[in-house]
Amino acid sequence: MRARLAVASILVLVFAACGESKGTPAAPTAPVEPVAWVRGVCGALVKWDEALAPIFNVKPSNSNDSAILRREFLHLFDGVQHATEALGTQLEKAGTPRVPGGDGVARRLRARVAGALSKLKANRTSFAAIRVTDVEPAVHVEEAMIAQGEQMDAVSGSVESLDGVPELRQARQREPACVTFSKQS
Repeated sequence: MRARLAVASILVLVFAACGESKGTPAAPTAPVEPVAWVRGVCGALVKWDEALAPIFNVKPSNSNDSAILRREFLHLFDGVQHATEALGTQLEKAGTPRVPGGDGVARRLRARVAGALSKLKANRTSFAAIRVTDVEPAVHVEEAMIAQGEQMDAVSGSVESLDGVPELRQARQREPACVTFSKQS
């Protein structure tokens, strides 16, 4: 996991340099109990992390061909983007916790993921636009990996953002999916 986060951190730096959030989708209107909401959020984060594992476990080719390496990294970027889109959908389904300020907590969490996703997309687009004949592609790959990792770290840190509300902090500390996610990340 640490190797994946290191790679992810590298990817995020490139993505952090570009992109803006285009808004956060609204959550369903009926609030849910704090334990159920935390279970949904942490379950979504565990699924996101599990979706990333096979993406980062693919061994890159030993090719010196810049075009092949570029395609491989674009595939990696696409996988991270799709996993993060699925995370956003799952967070939307989790709804809003029935706690004071719960709507704001849910909105900020979704905004954090939406912002990271926006930056991931923008940086993937920037990376895809680089002509491999212009410069050494390894420099751009390294920058892209750093940016990707920063955005993934931002998403990974989302679980700690629940600690601002006592009911959510208690639920997070007891919820097995939260414990699992914290150990994985």
